[in-house]
Amino acid sequence: MRTYFDATFGTDGLLRLLTCNNTTALTVVADQVPEFSVCLVAVNSTTYGGSGGGVGTFSLASGAVEIAIHEMGHVAFGLADEYNYWAGGNEPDRAHHPPGEPSESNVTLNTDRATLKWCWAVSPLTPLPTTLNANCKQEDSQPNPFPTATIGCYEGAHYYHCGAYRPQYDCKMRALNFPFCRICESVIERKVLRLEG
Repeated sequence: MRTYFDATFGTDGLLRLLTCNNTTALTVVADQVPEFSVCLVAVNSTTYGGSGGGVGTFSLASGAVEIAIHEMGHVAFGLADEYNYWAGGNEPDRAHHPPGEPSESNVTLNTDRATLKWCWAVSPLTPLPTTLNANCKQEDSQPNPFPTATIGCYEGAHYYHCGAYRPQYDCKMRALNFPFCRICESVIERKVLRLEG
């Protein structure tokens, strides 16, 4: 079915990856709302999906508002996905994150306390790494061994089972129906304050 913004499920062979024609969406929003900050496209489908990038897309599936907020985390604030899989399961090809520090503020390959991106938020008593995945061929399913708000380096992020770390066990950039973690909140606050200034 053709839509005005060419919305498509299954980009890169991943059903939940819902994309649109960014050029068309950005042209329309620039014409209609010249001083826009963020462009989000709502797709009138109850199939679950979304994506972030130059334009955020989200479907009207159950939890649509949560999907939209997650995708806005990418588009407006440059946040990375914190989940530890690509296609939603145990994936041996996602065992280890490749070399190269991610540019996003909420994921890292670095566990050095002195140089960690979010070192300012980590208690000296919190071990780094904070959790380790015992079997890198699959997602780590261990429960959070620390109090909910503990900031550290939880293994499993940026679409990989091992070698990449997220700052808090749960965050909206990892799973819907959770708040943003403290590090993501800090990124959002700094960017909003710059917009207001």
